[in-house]
Parts: sequence; structure tokens; C-alpha cells
Amino acid sequence: MKLVLFLCLAVTLALFETTSAFCIDPNGQDPDGCVRRCDIPTCSNPNPDPSQICSADCFNGCVCKDGYIKIYDANSPCVKKSFC
Repeated sequence: MKLVLFLCLAVTLALFETTSAFCIDPNGQDPDGCVRRCDIPTCSNPNPDPSQICSADCFNGCVCKDGYIKIYDANSPCVKKSFC
């Protein structure tokens, strides 16, 4: 029983660390679930059209907090909107 409890705790901590370490906040990022890649604001497209037809592939990762925007694409870091 102790082993099962230990394994559950270890897995939970590992998942939390993976998610939170990926989105450490010096650049205004938060972890998020599934976001359509074409819905992520970037410097070149700061106001994506929500009715735009795009592939249904998910972006699981960090999204920018309010006031921040991705530089190039979903995998690039967040910067303040004034940087663009």
C-alpha cells in the first residue's frame, strides 16, 4: 500500500514539475491545454480571426498572459506587445 501511494505521489509531482517548469514565468507564460495553433496571437498576427479555418491540431504548452504575445509562432517565447 505504501508503494502504491508513493508511486501515485511521484507521478503527480513529475507531471506538475514538467508542466510548471516548461512555463516558468519570466516571459509572461502560463500552461494551457489544447489551443488551436492558428488562434495563438503572434507579432505578425496579433488579432487572429477566431472564425478562421485551420487544422484541428492542438498546441499543448505555454500561452502568453494578458499583455504578452508570441514572437514568431506557438513555440516561440512571449514578449510584451509593445516589443512587436
